[in-house]
Order: sequence, then structure tokens, then C-alpha cells
Amino acid sequence: MEFAVWCIVWLLIGIAVGISNGRAGACALWCLLLGPIGLVIACCLKSTKELDKKKTKKCPHCAERVLIGAKVCKHCGHSVASFLCPSCKTRFFKPEEAIAGGVVPCPKCATAIQL
Repeated sequence: MEFAVWCIVWLLIGIAVGISNGRAGACALWCLLLGPIGLVIACCLKSTKELDKKKTKKCPHCAERVLIGAKVCKHCGHSVASFLCPSCKTRFFKPEEAIAGGVVPCPKCATAIQL
């Protein structure tokens, strides 16, 4: 009986820790199987939100997340190609009106970047 109570306690603790980083199932399993050691492991798991942010970027038009390598947003169809300013190392999206001119000014340092 006491073992069942401890299992439920560790399961609930694992779920509570896991909800904050989007991995409730994995954290609950670690805590249930390993108790306090599982709690330490569950706390060290990276958040799924952090992992998604590293692989995606926001579309400047619709604010939906798209893959970093995408050229066109799958949600709104606008260009999401980004540029890196050589002088200040700022990454920015190409404004639609500058495509015809062939030169894009950096929004941070105003350096003209040839397309």
C-alpha cells in the first residue's frame, strides 16, 4: 500500500514538472521509475518549445512558425528569406518593396546590401 502511494506521488510530481516544459509523459515516466533520481533527470530535459524555436523562425507577415530553411511561408505564402548584414551581423527579412531595386538596407546599421 505504501509503495502504491509513493508511486502516485512521484507520478504526480513528474507530471507537474513535465507540464512546464511540454514533456509531461516523459517526466512522469522518469519520476515513476526512478523516484528522486528521475526527478533530477526530468528537470534536466530540454523543453520542446526551446527545441522548436531552434528549428523554426517566425514569418514576418503572419507570425506563424516556419522551418529555418524555408523560402516561402507555408501558412500565408509570403517570402521568408532572411539576410545577414555583413557589418553588424543582424539577420533580417527582405522587405517586399526592395526586391525590385536590388538593394536592401540593414534595419540596424543602414548598410546597403546588394541582392
